[in-house]
Amino acid sequence: MAQDRLFRKLCEAEIIRIGWYLAQGDSRDDFVTDPVGHSDFSSNLQDRLSHLVQEVQSERYRPRNLLEIDIPKSGLSVRPGNVLPIEEALLLHAMVYLLAPLLDKKLDKAVYSYRLHPEWEKRAKKRNALFR
Repeated sequence: MAQDRLFRKLCEAEIIRIGWYLAQGDSRDDFVTDPVGHSDFSSNLQDRLSHLVQEVQSERYRPRNLLEIDIPKSGLSVRPGNVLPIEEALLLHAMVYLLAPLLDKKLDKAVYSYRLHPEWEKRAKKRNALFR
């Protein structure tokens, strides 16, 4: 089945690593950027990614809640904001990496937003966004 094949692909070390790089690049646009660039997570990256793959494969993985933060507004007020924890963000980006090419083929040519870049695979491996 296609779902089983996609799940097995998601659990490959290379795909999870690509998800990590895409998530790390995407986090630069978060409401509050991580001042150390997730270096706490990346200090032992291989072990953390392997552990995450084991959790997903064994169906023990449970996503954490969004990180709730106050975003400063003008003056003295704040507004609520949310940020994905890095593990959830890297899994999300790994899934997008796998699903976007399948979905892009099904989109009408008249759709312009969030289309894959012609060289999306090369861009992902260079830690750049998949989309135009």
